[in-house]
Amino acid sequence: APSPQKAYAQSGSFTQGEDGVSADFFHLRNPTLDPERLRSFETSFNYFINPNLAFSINGFYTDIEDIINFFGSVPDGFKQRLTEFEVTELEIARNQGNQNIYGGTVRLNFLKKIGFWSINNYLAYSYIDGELEQETRINGQDSLQVLKPFYTAKHTIKAGVSLTYKKLSISPRLIYRTGSVGELKNANNSNQFYKNPDFLVVNLAARYQIKNHRKYQVDIFTKINNLTNLRYYNVFIGNEEGFPLTPQDPIRIQTGVQWKLK
Repeated sequence: APSPQKAYAQSGSFTQGEDGVSADFFHLRNPTLDPERLRSFETSFNYFINPNLAFSINGFYTDIEDIINFFGSVPDGFKQRLTEFEVTELEIARNQGNQNIYGGTVRLNFLKKIGFWSINNYLAYSYIDGELEQETRINGQDSLQVLKPFYTAKHTIKAGVSLTYKKLSISPRLIYRTGSVGELKNANNSNQFYKNPDFLVVNLAARYQIKNHRKYQVDIFTKINNLTNLRYYNVFIGNEEGFPLTPQDPIRIQTGVQWKLK
C-alpha cells in the first residue's frame, strides 16, 4: 500500500515577491494512489556431482504492477488547488507503470583435502534482465517509456578460493560486474541515463592462529580490499543532483589481532 509520505505529504519552497507569493517547487499529496502489486516465482536445483563437487542453479521471475514513484506531471484536478500562487515546478507521487525482472545464478563448489592442505573453491555466474514501463515527460509531453532495470548488473561473476594449511588460511576473492544504469539522466542528453563501466575487483584475506587454548583463541588477520588499487565507479543512487558516477574505495588494508572466548 502507499506509504503515508507518498500519499499525504505536501511541501514547497516559497518566495515573497512584488506580485505576491510564488513557489519554485511544490510537492502535492495524492490520496488516490493505488497499491503496488507484486508476484514472484522462484525455483532452484542442487546436485552433488561427487563428494567433492556440488552444482546448483536457481531462477526467478518477478512482476510488479502500478509502481509508485514521484513524477513531475500533475493532473489538472490537482493544479486547481494552487490557484492562489504561481508554481514553477509541480511534483506528485503517481502509479507510473509496470516492471518485470528475471534471472538466475549458476554455481559450482569444490572442496578437497590434500595432505595438510584444505582447498575450498567456488565459481558463480548471475544473469539479471527485465523491462520497466513507466510514464515520463519528454520535450514537455507525457509518454510511456520502456527502460532496463535500474541499479542492476546484467552479468555478474564471483569466484574465490580458501586455502588452509594447519593454522594458516588465505582467501582471495574476485567479483566482475557489467555496468548498471542509474536514475540520474545525462546532463547532455535528457533521454539517456548514466551508466557505470564494467569492473573487476580483487580482495584478499589471510588469518593465522597464534594460540588455541581450551578457554580462548587468538588469531592475527589481514584483509585487503581492492588489491589491485582499481579506480572503479558505481552509479549514483537517487534522482536528484549528485555525482553522475560515484568513485569507490581505493586499496584498503586492515590488520589486527582477534581474541575469541570459548
